[in-house]
Amino acid sequence: MATSSITKNFYFSGKEAEAFVNAVELSFQERKQPAKVSVNKIRSREELYKLMMKRNRVNGG
Repeated sequence: MATSSITKNFYFSGKEAEAFVNAVELSFQERKQPAKVSVNKIRSREELYKLMMKRNRVNGG
């Protein structure tokens, strides 16, 4: 688990511990909302071909 490696790699106390806890709390408060994403499923070779052609036009390929 990721948290177990954190506690095994370093130790701190006093003001350092307080600063760490404050930083963790602040990171939870500043969470951004997930971006909304729309998805189009490719159902045929023709749709895939059109997508790749569009990609080439956009990327200059």
